[in-house]
Amino acid sequence: MEIVSAAFAGVRQGFGGAPHLFRPGRLCGFVTDSPYANGMAWRIHPDEPVYGLSITAGSLLETVVAAYRVLSVPGLDAALPMQGLVEAAMEWPRAETFLIPGSQQRRDRGIRYAHCGFLAIFMHEFAHVARGHLGYEAVTNGNLYMDERPVKPAAGQSAMRLFIESDADEMAGRLLATRFLRSRPSVDPMDMKQKLSIAYDFLVGITLAFAAFPRAQNAYHTGTLRARVMMGAMLEWGGIEVTIADKWIESNMLDVLQCMQAAGYPAQSYLYSAAEAREFMTTTSAGIRSHQRDWLRCAPFQHEKEGLALPE
Repeated sequence: MEIVSAAFAGVRQGFGGAPHLFRPGRLCGFVTDSPYANGMAWRIHPDEPVYGLSITAGSLLETVVAAYRVLSVPGLDAALPMQGLVEAAMEWPRAETFLIPGSQQRRDRGIRYAHCGFLAIFMHEFAHVARGHLGYEAVTNGNLYMDERPVKPAAGQSAMRLFIESDADEMAGRLLATRFLRSRPSVDPMDMKQKLSIAYDFLVGITLAFAAFPRAQNAYHTGTLRARVMMGAMLEWGGIEVTIADKWIESNMLDVLQCMQAAGYPAQSYLYSAAEAREFMTTTSAGIRSHQRDWLRCAPFQHEKEGLALPE
C-alpha cells in the first residue's frame, strides 16, 4: 500500500541520519499487515543488542480514516476548502462507509496528520528500547517483547507497566522535539511560531492515532491523555514555556476532540476524566521518577550523544 510505504519512508528518514547514536545496539524496523492499531518492541536475539520495532498497517489506516472524518466537519483547518463531501468505504479491517472531504487539499492534510501519528507510535516503541524498558523487563520478568498484551508483573510491581508505558510516551515526545523542534547549530533557531506550527500537525495526528487506544488498568492511560502527555513533553523539550504550552495544547486538543464528536466518534471511547489526569500527575509521574534509574541501567545505547533526548 502506497500510503503505508510513504509513512514508513518518513520513519526511516528520521532515523537514518544517526545510526551511530544507537551503538552498540542496532535497530530493525517493520510494518506488519495486521489490521489492528498496535506497535511492538522486542529484542530479536537474547544474546545480541539487536532490536525490532514494528507498527501495524492498521495503525496508519485507522488514523487516516479518523483524519478524513474530522476534516469532513467544520472546525479544523478552516482556511482549506471543503468542496462538498464524498461517501467513502473501507473494506479492511472492517466494512464501513463514511464521509470524507471532496477537497484534495483536505485529504492531503489528513494524510499528513496520519503520518505524524504513525511516527509518534514508532517513537514510543523506540523509547521502550532506548529507555531500558525492554532490558528491565528481560531481567526482572524474562520478557523479551513489549506490546499490548499483559505481562505478569514482578511481586509488588502491579503498576510498573503503567509507569513504563507512560515513560515511553514522554520519551517519544522528547524524541520528536529533538528531531523537529530543536535546531541544529548550523541552522538558524526557530521562533515559537514556527515550532508551534510544526507541533500542530503532531498534536492532531497523535490525538487521532492514540484515541484508538483505550485505558487498561495498571497498563495504559486513556489514549487521548497519553497524547496530551506526549505533546507536553514535545513542547517542553522543544523550548516552549510550560504555561504557554499547556494552554496551547488544551485549546487545540479540545478542537480536535470536538471535531471527533461531530464526526460521529462516541465521546466515552476516547475522553479521559479529571480524576485520571490527576492520577497521572501524581501517582504515575512519581512512579516514573522512582524507577527511571533502574530502567536506564538496562538501556543499550550511549546516552547524551548528539542531542539524543535521553534525560533522566
